[in-house]
Amino acid sequence: MAYKRPQPAPPKEPHQIEKEFGAYGFLSVSKDPGWISPHLKELMDDGRFALHQFSSAVDSVKGLSMPYYKPEAVLAKKNEMILKARRATMSFLKKHVEKYKSETIAVANMILRVTEPDRPSDAMKAMLQELRFKEIRDNLKQIDPRHRRQAIAGSLERIQAVVGNPDPHDLIIDGDVLTEMRREYAFRQDPSLIAEEADAKQIYKAVRNRAGEINAVSAKMLIHAKLEDPLPPQEHFAVFTPESEHEAALANNRIQLYERQQMKQQRDKEFEERQQGVNLQIGERVAR
Repeated sequence: MAYKRPQPAPPKEPHQIEKEFGAYGFLSVSKDPGWISPHLKELMDDGRFALHQFSSAVDSVKGLSMPYYKPEAVLAKKNEMILKARRATMSFLKKHVEKYKSETIAVANMILRVTEPDRPSDAMKAMLQELRFKEIRDNLKQIDPRHRRQAIAGSLERIQAVVGNPDPHDLIIDGDVLTEMRREYAFRQDPSLIAEEADAKQIYKAVRNRAGEINAVSAKMLIHAKLEDPLPPQEHFAVFTPESEHEAALANNRIQLYERQQMKQQRDKEFEERQQGVNLQIGERVAR
């Protein structure tokens, strides 16, 4: 059955998350296309709950009283409490981002299944099919590699013969080129697959963006409370995975910077502990 984009009735009023947290300036609920809104509701329900929980955690940290502890011990306790709350918020977001990312992958795989070779359960049929596919592959190998795409494209049997090649080292045509041909063939058979894939990607992008907005609200809460964000960048990018080589490079730079800072803090701490030991020994000698 050809794909047709669903057209649900738009929400009668804005989601509560916008009413309660819109003042932070990140949420763009009012701009959501009507057909995408249903896919965002569950995320916003969870996001609203998570932000209330996070807000309570921030208030608890602000009210924390540890007058008899060293400043570094107080800071460590505050970071521990904030990190636990940040991780809880990120776990909510990750669930929804991964769900819709997997749906885009499922649509892409569905498109490729159009040209997937049959898997006959009958041994004789399976053998005859493989003999036929081998004959096709042997014939294709006789063609100049520059012209193989033209020879394969548009022929389901030839595409399936190449897809079913049991030897990955016996390269007949580049894998990316083969995937492109498979997609082109599927789109010719059912043009609605183009719209279905585009809609799945658009929904995923909207979910990821909304998750990013919710994450930004939690970060803004920390800024207003004058608290640092202790969440390691590795955990941030485990939820918001880079989507391009440029984003991956930026993420890697941020992670490396964080790791260098952590190493420096550890070295400084060890140096300070050693100095305290030296000062203690000097004090003992002076006392003698």
